[in-house]
Amino acid sequence: MKKLSVFCFMFFAIACSHDKNAHNEEYYIDNFNKYFKESAQEHVIVSAYKESDDALIITKSDTNETGYISFDAQYNEDSLNTAFKYIDEAIARFPDRLDMRLGKAAACREIKNSNRLLTTLTDTLRRSGINKNRWLWTGNTLKENGQAVMLDSIQEYCADLFKDEKDAELEALSMEVLKYYPDNVPALTNMGILSGIRKDHETALKYLKKAETLAPKDKIVLSNILRIYQDQKDSDNISKYENTINSL
Repeated sequence: MKKLSVFCFMFFAIACSHDKNAHNEEYYIDNFNKYFKESAQEHVIVSAYKESDDALIITKSDTNETGYISFDAQYNEDSLNTAFKYIDEAIARFPDRLDMRLGKAAACREIKNSNRLLTTLTDTLRRSGINKNRWLWTGNTLKENGQAVMLDSIQEYCADLFKDEKDAELEALSMEVLKYYPDNVPALTNMGILSGIRKDHETALKYLKKAETLAPKDKIVLSNILRIYQDQKDSDNISKYENTINSL
């Protein structure tokens, strides 16, 4: 499958080796990739409705009726469990390898397992508090800007959770980020947005105003503050933030 090939290349683009004594970490990664790829089974879905954004349109030549063809992956549970067994063992033995942790997170997203994804990213954040973001990458080399890479990746998953309307998981992950990184603007914004959705305007503004102090020219932050004031019909602050956003 195309997605799986891209995933393997992005996170584990290393020379293959099955010599356990020479490269223990590569042995685990190779087997994780192998069993994860084997677990995927692609199914063709023909429907009158568009099941996904990348669905192909088909039209009957005699009636001009329109339908859609899309592809969906299902996963063999035994192979999937074996894949995760290998990556979990790898992380236990090499806990500071950020590429392994992000590779596991990507697999969790691929199979749409938000609970496992949340656990994986929470564990990664906890480890960052221990290793002070001295993360390793492929070849056990020190990863430059490890903290930024980790937090940027986590925010991408937060965006997925928001899109999928998994508010509880998004809140739990954002709060975990703020536990270790209280000045993280994306996590503050996440919490502001979630509070705004619940119409808890006071809490929303608490998070968003702190984010504004840290990033005064961030249009995402400012736009969400504006939405809160629009909900409150606060004309003075609506005008203020509209002018601020337009001036940027």
